[in-house]
Amino acid sequence: MNITEQLQNQRKTWILVEHLAGSGVITDIKDKNVQIVSKDELRENPSLRFEQGDKIIISTETVLDDVLQHLDDPEKQKLISTLKNKVECRQMLTTLFPDFYFKEISIPDLAALELDPNERYFVKPIKGYWGSAAHPLDSHTNRQELMDEITRQLQIRTDIFSDHVVAKDRLIVEEFIDGEEYAVDMFFNEDGKPIITNICYHPLPKKLEYLHVVYYTSYDVFHLLYDNLVQFFTQLNGTLHAKNMPIHGEFKLHKGKLTPVELNPLRFGSDGFADLSFHAFGFNPFLCFANNCSPDWEMVWRGREEKVYAFYLGYNGSDLDTRKYRPDFRNFRNLFSNILADIAMNYQSTLAFSVMYIEENSLDRINELLEVEFNEYFVGLDQYSKKSYLELYRSGTEMNLTPGTNLWAMDDVGDYLVLVLQGELEVFLPTEDEDILLGTFGPGATVGEMSAIDGLPRSASVRAKTQAKVMKISGSSFRKMIHNTPDLLEDLYWQQVNRIRKLNRQLINRTSFMEVPA
Repeated sequence: MNITEQLQNQRKTWILVEHLAGSGVITDIKDKNVQIVSKDELRENPSLRFEQGDKIIISTETVLDDVLQHLDDPEKQKLISTLKNKVECRQMLTTLFPDFYFKEISIPDLAALELDPNERYFVKPIKGYWGSAAHPLDSHTNRQELMDEITRQLQIRTDIFSDHVVAKDRLIVEEFIDGEEYAVDMFFNEDGKPIITNICYHPLPKKLEYLHVVYYTSYDVFHLLYDNLVQFFTQLNGTLHAKNMPIHGEFKLHKGKLTPVELNPLRFGSDGFADLSFHAFGFNPFLCFANNCSPDWEMVWRGREEKVYAFYLGYNGSDLDTRKYRPDFRNFRNLFSNILADIAMNYQSTLAFSVMYIEENSLDRINELLEVEFNEYFVGLDQYSKKSYLELYRSGTEMNLTPGTNLWAMDDVGDYLVLVLQGELEVFLPTEDEDILLGTFGPGATVGEMSAIDGLPRSASVRAKTQAKVMKISGSSFRKMIHNTPDLLEDLYWQQVNRIRKLNRQLINRTSFMEVPA
């Protein structure tokens, strides 16, 4: 029996994920009534179909395309399309918000669009994700600059996300919604009743480039909005008539009035946001959806009334080249009082390097975390963090090298290493024909650590490529530092990881070159 037949025979709850690895609490689900399927498995099994009555939830917006191609439920298709398209969603909400202004336009239309000069507006793609190309708009806005910036941002986002996720050229202009922002995970159960699985406050960070850095929940946050949200979703379902439908909603609260910013169908908060309920409170929201159950929120908050729980997203830093820099994880983790769990993200292909699930004892600490500049938590791939660098620098003796100076040869005894201060060193394997270059190392990098640690002979030769200045550090001092300075040990590990990855790429490239027919 192939996978399609196996899965098709289990028409229960489907959780669709980008990858099985890195899907957080989803992959810990052992419920026999729940089937977890990756995007690759879905693509490999085109005959697998989702029919009317199937429960479906996705872990991230990037899976939406593939699910829609396998979905044979016209009513659910229409419901998803209505909620996903911000214009159609606003049209549906007119029964609840009859005076709310919105208009669909193209990017060029923005130049001549007539708006009330005394009002504020917001413009964004009719389909969006991660705050894609969303901007405020008023009478002082330079329209041409705004159009250019929206076009630039959409070009970046649409290289990552599909048309179903981010619209490339259609925008919605709507009235600006005042108030504090909140994020909500919920689902309509088998009876169409709204079930809330999390409510978080979304404060604005110091830099808007880090817009989604913090979402936190507390007893006060939850009880401020819970009844209002249940009422809103109950009224909404008078129009939607949805059952077994997860939604991640974003709202503004102003003078007691709750207004939806957007409603994202078929999912909870993505990029690990939904996992906060599990790490903070011990229940799995995906199993709540699968088993049609509701958290007992009075019981959940009992004994936690003074705690603050947060989803904290570690951004890559502004204008940072992740091909040249890596996260300084140890320094980053020191920001938090109590880490409940964390996720390491592929920072070279996404906008962030980590998600932290944290518990803090005060809102003051959360507010401090809003001020973080993530550029400070990255170091060069061949470099050490600031603390480790200073330890190395203090332990060495300065040396000046002229171009071509040999520091050591392969198979020499290795009783020291060097920290590069200025210039560049070459690491190479000498051969009868020509030297094989293994790498070039500049300021902030060390060379010679392996022999200084294990006492074995040098595995390669090293010379100065340019005029250089280095700190010579004895093996004895280095081994003592490793024992006494955990930061240095972790940095050393990352140095070796980067070098191994470089060598692997060189080997792959060399092998590919050798396989090309003459």
